[in-house]
Amino acid sequence: MDMSAIISEILNGIFASIIEVKALRILGAVLFVFGLLLLIYKNLPSFIRPKVQGWFGEKTVSAILSALPKEYRPINDVMLHQNNGKTTQIDHVVVSPYGIFVIETKNYKGYITGSEYGDKWTENKKYSIPNPVRQNYGHIKALSELLNLPEDIFVSIIVFSVEANVKVKSNKHLIHTVHLRKTIRSYQQRMLNDEQVDTFVQIIQDANVDSPKARKEHVENINRESCERDHMIERRICPKCQNILVERNGKYGKFLGCSQYPKCRFTSKL
Repeated sequence: MDMSAIISEILNGIFASIIEVKALRILGAVLFVFGLLLLIYKNLPSFIRPKVQGWFGEKTVSAILSALPKEYRPINDVMLHQNNGKTTQIDHVVVSPYGIFVIETKNYKGYITGSEYGDKWTENKKYSIPNPVRQNYGHIKALSELLNLPEDIFVSIIVFSVEANVKVKSNKHLIHTVHLRKTIRSYQQRMLNDEQVDTFVQIIQDANVDSPKARKEHVENINRESCERDHMIERRICPKCQNILVERNGKYGKFLGCSQYPKCRFTSKL
C-alpha cells in the first residue's frame, strides 16, 4: 500500500470517528431535551396537560407536512369567516395538485367509540367528545365556499395519537400520526394545476384570521354553542334540524336520534 492510500485510510478513519462522536453528542442532546420535557410535563397540573399534548400533536403533524415534497403546500392553524357570520378553525390544510387535504388532529387516548353521524363520540366509555368527522366536514364546507370548489376536491383526514384505539366505522380517514404521510401520498390523480394551487394557497392565506381578539371570540362562540346544543338535546330537540329527538335502541345501547331519520342523521348518547 502506497503512502497516499495509507494517509487516505487514516483520514477516513479520523473523519468517521469525528462524525460518530458528533452523532452521539447530537443523540445525547436530543435525549436530554426529551427527558427534560418529559419531566416538566409530568409535573404539570392535570388540567394543563391536555393543552400541552394537543400543542405537541399539532407541532408533530406540522413537521410531517413540512417534510412533504414541494408540490404540497401546507398551511397550519387556519381560521376563516363563514357565510353565516361565524368562524371556523382548521388545524392544517395542504393544497396540492392531488387535492386539498383538510386535517384535524386529536390527542385522545384509549378506546374511541361512536358513529360517523353522531354528535358526540366517547373516550374510554366515560368521556363525551365532539365527533371530529363532523367537525372536519364543517371545515371542508367553509373551504368549499371560500374557494368556490366542489367538496370532492377535498380529502378529510382525522389524525390521532398512537395512544388512541379508534373503534369507529367511517369511510373517512381515521389514522394515527405515523400514517399521515403515506395517506396523503396515496392520492396520485391530478386534480389541480400549478397555477390553481398557487391561487388557492394565496386565497386561504389572505382569508386567514390572525387577530388575537377574533380568535378569542371564536373560542367563546364554540363554548356558547356547545352549551346551547346541550340544552336543546336535554329538551329532546334536534340541534341540527330542530325536529324532535326520539329514544332508539342501538348496538351500544339506547341513544337519541332525530325523528326525521334518514333525512337527518343526528344522534346523541343517552
